[in-house]
Amino acid sequence: MFSVASVAKREFSYVALGHIHKHQDLNPGAAERGEPPVVYSGSIERITFSEEKDPKGFVIVEIDEQKRATYRHVPTPARRMLTIEIDVREVKEHSEIEQKICQMLEKYNVQDAIVRMIISCRREQQRHIDFKKIRDMMHSAFNLLPIQFQVPEERNEREAYRRAVAHAKTMREALSLYIDAQPNLAAKKEKLLAKFDELTQHE
Repeated sequence: MFSVASVAKREFSYVALGHIHKHQDLNPGAAERGEPPVVYSGSIERITFSEEKDPKGFVIVEIDEQKRATYRHVPTPARRMLTIEIDVREVKEHSEIEQKICQMLEKYNVQDAIVRMIISCRREQQRHIDFKKIRDMMHSAFNLLPIQFQVPEERNEREAYRRAVAHAKTMREALSLYIDAQPNLAAKKEKLLAKFDELTQHE
């Protein structure tokens, strides 16, 4: 590791740095101080999605008779990388998941891009996602990477419900907690609890 001050010596006209893919000038205003520019030219292509929004190009350096350097960054066309993030966790009906995904995908121009798709969903929703439909919609992309799924904290929530049910003081409380954990039963909660009360009264 070197500090900028250790290489920005007046004996040099220009300091060219490599390895880092992002174009950047580490010694802005160098000319006014009589120091050399210290510059990463950056790469001419995008390699990873960390470079998705970085402009790409190369640097042309000119050194005058007084050995003072000036440079300019020349942009180059680079492969386009595109991240698409879709969240369907709030979609209640499984039949509407595909519709939501399609509506989101229609907003993006994927022509000739390398596409990374991240879908946030509940675990039981995954089996209702039509991968063929997604691939068909992405046909103009240069490449569609394997879809990444994010299922945030779902396991923790499920474990919390299980612990709550296990520690319930009464069977009725346990049933109530169980119903709360099942989205498809929420609307029937009162009827189910009433039926529970009816059955237990006959014991």
